Amino acid sequence: MRLTATAFQAYVPGLFLVGLSRVLTVAFYSLRDIWTPVKVGAVKLAVNAALSWALMGPLGHTGIALASTLAALVQAGWLVVAFARREPGLVAGGEILRSLAQAAAAALAMGAVCFWILPFLPGGERGKLVLGLRVFGAIVIGAAVHFAIARLSGSPEAALFLRALSRRLGWR
Repeated sequence: MRLTATAFQAYVPGLFLVGLSRVLTVAFYSLRDIWTPVKVGAVKLAVNAALSWALMGPLGHTGIALASTLAALVQAGWLVVAFARREPGLVAGGEILRSLAQAAAAALAMGAVCFWILPFLPGGERGKLVLGLRVFGAIVIGAAVHFAIARLSGSPEAALFLRALSRRLGWR
């Protein structure tokens, strides 16, 4: 289980980057530019292969996962810069940075609360069901803290979520 956890920790940061790359690839396709994502994808493949080879020795399987995340960082960064140069009016840098700061603050608060609260929840020594309930409790508390911090910081995404939820539940 520990081996899976270390690989997972190296992969997780890359999930956002892969999603960003997918969105930007579609954006380039909509501009009838298929070659930019193809070229960047080829570079990503080469970077991934080189880093996997270099990191596998010192870090084992975690090095391969880390190489994938670093290659995704190269791809996403390159696509963002290329798209911003091609369509300068479409990338609102200030709004993006503000949104990232709000999300980071909410995520840090959530992580801190989950780290703090876990020792107070019933432990795994009582069986898998209790352990599952413990993890579920931490997730619920963490999600509530994340949403509260996002809402208090004025995150437009949190406000949009709250409006959609209230419409869905008929609270209007």
